[in-house]
Amino acid sequence: GSVQESTPGEATKSATEAAGKAKKKTKNRLKLSMKAKTAKTKPKQEAPAFCKEVMEVLKQLSDPQSRGTLSDRLNPSHPCFDKKLKAGWKGFSKKERAAIVECDQKKMNASVSAVVSIEHPFDANDDDHCETAPEAYRDVAPILHHIATLLSKAPKKLRIYDPFYCAGSVVKHLTELGFPQVYNKCE
Repeated sequence: GSVQESTPGEATKSATEAAGKAKKKTKNRLKLSMKAKTAKTKPKQEAPAFCKEVMEVLKQLSDPQSRGTLSDRLNPSHPCFDKKLKAGWKGFSKKERAAIVECDQKKMNASVSAVVSIEHPFDANDDDHCETAPEAYRDVAPILHHIATLLSKAPKKLRIYDPFYCAGSVVKHLTELGFPQVYNKCE
């Protein structure tokens, strides 16, 4: 190999340049590192601001006690039909409609997971354990009112026994219809 000789001035200049480059690289690495840390610790973006009507729909769909899915609320022939929601639906932005659909899906998934997680203390066939729709209870409510009248009882005093347990929603549905004394237990 060949050895290049340099003057003391050139050697100092070369060492200074090398130190400068190293310092610059370190600064750049620090900047990148700081950017990465900042990106990781940035506060989450706030939920987009929606109009009052959309916020009300989201609130209703988020309420576990509210009845009807988004599909039910947009269907004019369904008992849970929401005329105001149907009229305003096309006026909502894509983001607003997407947020409403997402909220509805979360509610339905939560409902399904509640049923899936039930452990029966007896052998059960999954096909035999399907919840009855709230509409079906509304259909039999007039008959239950008639039975209460025949027995000279107020509907809230009528005791109802339902031996077919799935997830217990029969109690909730009949209570909403004015029949709070329902026996339906997982036993």
